[in-house]
Amino acid sequence: MECELPNPELIWARTIAVSLTSLNIADVSDVQGALRELDEYVRVNDGRLAEEDGSGNWYVLVRLTDERALLFGGDESTDLYDTDYDPWSAAPGWVRGIDRTVSHPRLSDPVITFVRWWDGQQWDRTPLDRTIVGDRADDSDADDGLFMALQSAVDAEKFASELETGALCSEWIGEDLDTGELVPNVVDPADVIALGDAAWTGIVTREHLEFLPPQFAGAIAEYLWQTGVLAGAPRVVVPLSTS
Repeated sequence: MECELPNPELIWARTIAVSLTSLNIADVSDVQGALRELDEYVRVNDGRLAEEDGSGNWYVLVRLTDERALLFGGDESTDLYDTDYDPWSAAPGWVRGIDRTVSHPRLSDPVITFVRWWDGQQWDRTPLDRTIVGDRADDSDADDGLFMALQSAVDAEKFASELETGALCSEWIGEDLDTGELVPNVVDPADVIALGDAAWTGIVTREHLEFLPPQFAGAIAEYLWQTGVLAGAPRVVVPLSTS
């Protein structure tokens, strides 16, 4: 299923924000150690972000210095997995020149099933060729794995659900078993929702983190600054080496 991708900056911010809810903020004994464990979910290395959802759906987003970006990833259940479709075949030279290394603890030599590139204004891709994929070339729901890998970054309801689930599993918040309503635990659910709303728009400030335990608020603010998510932080990019 094809989906409308937001710009690379929003994908970057939304993905990192969801990963934060994996932290056990009730335990302040080793804040830096907890932050290092975020690598199990989302790994940011210079201008490269790698995410794997625990079910084999993954992607890498590479941001370049000139506003261009490359997005690639995979899902072995894609409709195109058993075809000769090459998602790189129509990619321009600057895309082909980008290092395709995937650095994530849960990924080892993964199969790439989708590729998109951002020219600074819009996303593009290799079209589906009837001679390669048959009737699936005319199927608007033909899936190359993109949606499964990025659904929480492109679908507002899925994003909110992932954020809520993460906060519940890590016991940031609780749930009233009788009413199903979210209730405070370590923090107030309204503050978690506000952080999610900020990340969805790509504008996260230090004020959005003030509800966290002080030991975590400062450390997470620094992490978001280093990863280029906090408002005012420099963009984290890969130097452009090809034209």
